[in-house]
Amino acid sequence: AAHLIVHGLLHLVGYDHEEDEAANVMERLETQILATLGVLDPYAGRDKRREEPR
Repeated sequence: AAHLIVHGLLHLVGYDHEEDEAANVMERLETQILATLGVLDPYAGRDKRREEPR
């Protein structure tokens, strides 16, 4: 749940993940914010080559 809240809040303040670079920035911020809350990286171990287009 924390990941979705952080993700949504980042959208509300103007971040998106339509372009690869923007997605990288947003994922980095999500990971950093979640780490401060003691939440593990939700993107760890993900195979980026198999991702659906954004």
